Amino acid sequence: MDYRKSQETNNNPPPYPYTTEDAPSYDPPTFHGDAPGSTQLAAATARYPPTLNLYYQWKLKQVYYLGPSSEKKLHAVSLDSKLFSRKQTLLFHDGPTDKAPVLATATRSVSGWSDKATITIRRSDGSDAEILVHRPADSGFMKSATRNFTISTPKGAVEEFQWRTTHGNEIKELAGRSYGWKLIRLSGGQAAPQQKKPDLGFTSDGKEVVAVLAQNMSWSMTKGYRFAFMGSGLTGVFGEDWETAAVFSGFLLWWIAQTDAAAAGSAAGAGAGSAAC
Repeated sequence: MDYRKSQETNNNPPPYPYTTEDAPSYDPPTFHGDAPGSTQLAAATARYPPTLNLYYQWKLKQVYYLGPSSEKKLHAVSLDSKLFSRKQTLLFHDGPTDKAPVLATATRSVSGWSDKATITIRRSDGSDAEILVHRPADSGFMKSATRNFTISTPKGAVEEFQWRTTHGNEIKELAGRSYGWKLIRLSGGQAAPQQKKPDLGFTSDGKEVVAVLAQNMSWSMTKGYRFAFMGSGLTGVFGEDWETAAVFSGFLLWWIAQTDAAAAGSAAGAGAGSAAC
């Protein structure tokens, strides 16, 4: 689904191959604070709408859905878990069901402190792009959820990006009282002075925020998070591969957090049961 091409022709998102309903128009993410111009740019993303929500259902089969609303799901993410395999592969589908073609895969590998995943994007020309999403060696325990990835942009530049956990203003402006992750542009682009209370769209160390993912804090049991492109991430300058990597790596971080929390809960429950015996 090429979001930009559809915008150029009729200012609507790409045609929906699995339904006859008209696709909705998309608005850029809304940020209400006194933000620098970078967060107020008109959305011109290359492939995806500027905001996406994650939806899921409590079933034995793990399938998750991404779209601007629950009525307009654009992508599905499914889990390919092979029997007796320690590796789990996530499949990012180019359509709203797990039967749609696979646009990208993510395979995670954990060994001691090393925690990395390889995202493989299947391009329309038949080639693949492999992107390593990894925990920096110097991240430390307090920043164990930090993840970096490097990618080539359409202009030939190689840039590095970093996901950081946050309770910052970008999260609050997007989803109210919540927490989540922000995607930082580590190299190139705009920069701001280092400050304890940075402007919206920048970090305390002066880096630009190009995407944000906010955990859902409501009582809904079927909505996981809200994702939004920001600043340069809204302009399409990084290309389709970067947008796919940003959306899919954001889902990967959320999924890791959920599975780790579930595993910790199971371990705690097993420990309590053993103590009671």
